[in-house]
Amino acid sequence: MKKYILFLVSGVLNLYLLLLYLGFSAGFASYLPVFAILGALLLFAFCPWLTLYKPKIGSLVGLICLIPIVLWHLTAIVNGVFNSSKDNITSTEELVVFSILFVVAALASFLAVKTLQEESVGWDSSDKSIKHSTKLILSLIPAGLVVFWVVSIMMK
Repeated sequence: MKKYILFLVSGVLNLYLLLLYLGFSAGFASYLPVFAILGALLLFAFCPWLTLYKPKIGSLVGLICLIPIVLWHLTAIVNGVFNSSKDNITSTEELVVFSILFVVAALASFLAVKTLQEESVGWDSSDKSIKHSTKLILSLIPAGLVVFWVVSIMMK
């Protein structure tokens, strides 16, 4: 359940931040933010419910999605701290936001690696501590948010 919440929160917040910067910029300077957008979208829409039904597979997919997100935050923090030109992130508020989101993504990565190393969790096993009806409801939350997001884009 911790991974579900961290994957959902990390995916939503990182996707929001990345799309916000995409909307206010003239384009990205590298491909890392593009991969981070794809990773955040998959992390938000696909990984939370996958961790409920197949914890190890969901953790592996989540870890793959989190790699570009963590790298993007690290490069943004390093550029903000060490480069003080006007083209880079220099405000304290932006550094705090990137640092908080980095900690959330790093914690989600840590939990994913921890799940992958557990011997008691099999690749084909399901999480037995959560009832099937609860899993279904929790699976519909990210799916519903994605549907609302797609509908809101199409309405513009």
